[in-house]
Amino acid sequence: MESEPGKGHEKNVQLHADEQKTREIDVEAVHVKEVSQFAGKKEPELFIGMRLIVECKKSETHAWVFFTRPYQYEIRPSIGEFQTFDFLEVLSNGKISLLDQAADEFGMPHLHYSRFNRQANTYSEVKLQKLQGQPSKPTKSEIFEAQNQLMKYMNYSNEQEAKKISRDVTRRDVLFNFLAIAFDGLLYEATLDDGKLALRRKNHVLLESRTQKGEYYQSCMIDVVSASWFPRYLKLLEKDVDEILSYFRTNRRKMIHKVESLIDAFSP
Repeated sequence: MESEPGKGHEKNVQLHADEQKTREIDVEAVHVKEVSQFAGKKEPELFIGMRLIVECKKSETHAWVFFTRPYQYEIRPSIGEFQTFDFLEVLSNGKISLLDQAADEFGMPHLHYSRFNRQANTYSEVKLQKLQGQPSKPTKSEIFEAQNQLMKYMNYSNEQEAKKISRDVTRRDVLFNFLAIAFDGLLYEATLDDGKLALRRKNHVLLESRTQKGEYYQSCMIDVVSASWFPRYLKLLEKDVDEILSYFRTNRRKMIHKVESLIDAFSP
């Protein structure tokens, strides 16, 4: 992955024009294979963007505990619905998306999320020791703060992409957002086994975050990864990138044909 240009360890900052507030994030990176799509003389028929967005947290006083449960109906997730964005959503005013249409006909690429058989929806930050002069409870939820910042930053970035597509309706952009929290501290998974609560040290936990989009709620899958395990996490994303690009190469001709028919349906 290649990070966006910046100076040292400064955060990437974007200004929200309507709210007049900045959207900051610790790391935003794109894969070199995304850039290589522009190596030819012509622009790609479909541009596949793959963005990694990371918030970094550290705690020496609190352990992070995620309460996981098995997936319902034994269906393991692919990437969350809210993590993808494509040009058809802009051209159809949100009525359809290319990825939804493609999933019905071609399925979806097999990504690292399906490796998990459990996911977390709730969590807690548990104090490890009572320090003199320190409050007995955290003054703020670092997990919630990181989760919220990832969602806001991704949403704002997608808004900016939508504006670019609106200005140039010939663009054929499809974006995949990978969200991660890199945590330097003690990370645990909590499960309920035979009525008893069990704690296990973990290096990687999958956190589902749900957000409202229009009348519906959509999910995001956030990888919570220990700092020492992060290089291995990047290798999982390397495989995801290859799966995504292979998926579009394999189905490119049929997908382009579907794109043109869908665009005609929404043309004035």
